[in-house]
Amino acid sequence: MIEIREKDFSTDDVLREIKSEGIGAIVYFIGVVRGGIKEVNIRCQKEIAERELERLEKQAIKRFSVEKVFIILRKGNLKVTENITLIAVAAKHRQAAFDACEFLIDSIKGLPSVQLEEIR
Repeated sequence: MIEIREKDFSTDDVLREIKSEGIGAIVYFIGVVRGGIKEVNIRCQKEIAERELERLEKQAIKRFSVEKVFIILRKGNLKVTENITLIAVAAKHRQAAFDACEFLIDSIKGLPSVQLEEIR
């Protein structure tokens, strides 16, 4: 599942969606606006970003043999301690979930359709 939105997300909601009988591990990554800045402005070309994220989701599933991937990316002005992104990966085994999550984190950071501006 891919979602780009302005409102915050609930990890509990994602957990209910991603859990299933064949899953042995679920790995989360939550990106948060860190201190030392005033806020972060995240802009994206939504349709292009959604396609890029869907491509990464499919790559992660195929490359790491994971069962499910959820990616939620927030846009707009976000303050310190607010959530920016959630990546959740469900797999039969933990190592595959960790590896896929790391791949997704690194890949999403470099997407040209998503711009992050720190406001100091």
